[in-house]
Amino acid sequence: MTLRVFISAGEASGDRHAAGLVRALRRRVPSLEVRGLGGPALAAEGMERLAQIDELAALGFSEVIRRLPFFIRLMSRVTAEIESWKPHVVIPVDYPGFNLRLARRARARGVPVVYYIAPQVWAWRPERRPGIARAVDHLLVVFPFEEPLFREAGIKTTFVGHPLLDAGLSLTREAVREQLGLSEGEKLLALLPGSRVQEIEANLPVLVEGVAAVNARVVVSRAPAVSDAVYAVATTNGLAFWEGSAGDLAGAADAALVASGTATLETGLRGTPLAVVYRTGSLNWHLARALVKIRTIGLVNIAAGGQRVPELLQDQFTPLHVAEVANRLLFDPNEAREQRAYLAQLAEKLGGQGAADRAAEAVLETIGVGAEVNR
Repeated sequence: MTLRVFISAGEASGDRHAAGLVRALRRRVPSLEVRGLGGPALAAEGMERLAQIDELAALGFSEVIRRLPFFIRLMSRVTAEIESWKPHVVIPVDYPGFNLRLARRARARGVPVVYYIAPQVWAWRPERRPGIARAVDHLLVVFPFEEPLFREAGIKTTFVGHPLLDAGLSLTREAVREQLGLSEGEKLLALLPGSRVQEIEANLPVLVEGVAAVNARVVVSRAPAVSDAVYAVATTNGLAFWEGSAGDLAGAADAALVASGTATLETGLRGTPLAVVYRTGSLNWHLARALVKIRTIGLVNIAAGGQRVPELLQDQFTPLHVAEVANRLLFDPNEAREQRAYLAQLAEKLGGQGAADRAAEAVLETIGVGAEVNR
């Protein structure tokens, strides 16, 4: 019995979460073939890739428009692959700009679609829920408040929990600090400027200038496969780099400044006081503000249901504000204590461990694995 699965993951976090799902599926169906779009984590699980994550990165509306011919060609290639290979299921993972279109094409060709990690329409375009209902057979969500939101739009939806809770630490806090050569009692400030070139270029110079006078060891989390030139501003200013897991660095830090995205949630789950930072082009920002329906953009705040983690966004993301927030996180015991109390509730709210296993069961239930997988 061979199960053919097509996966589309366009970002580093989606690549990692999809790899966990592949492992969970293979435990249930050992004869598993996987093709699609993804990064090193999916490649390590044996996926045959049509495109890699560094080809798929596009930050903001203007970047997507500039690269539109590439994405049109890629969609045609993916559609042809689905038609010829005939997978039992297509699993888009987050990355909604491309993946919702892919989902519609797959379902129109009679292939079941199980969407893992829902598009965040609750943040920007809730009116798109009926379109999602037409594009997917089963939506697997990672935040508990998403399940009723999508179900009321007629979408079969299951809350499976957040896969970050399964990740764990590769290294202990003590091991990371030892590798970095920190002395006893020395403060560690982690900078997580993002995983894509565009966001690193937007975030890192402001962060580096802002922390120049902070009395702590400052270490930059470096994304794999990103060139030295992108990190030149940190190198020039004598900052150290961490090339292992960003989560391990965040877990070892006394405080962290983190680019908006999954890394904010990963840092929060480690219990590390943090601030969320974000900057994009002026056009992208004004378009986003016109669409976004919520007051906070940090996933760590959204998941916790509050606004306790400070967010430095666009014009507020300046070296002066970075310095102020970094010093408060590191040296104000009330700030650290209050944030840790706020962050302590995250794991319980996100459903506990086992997200990949629950997602795998939902995939197999959706396609009726016993009756369908031999076709």
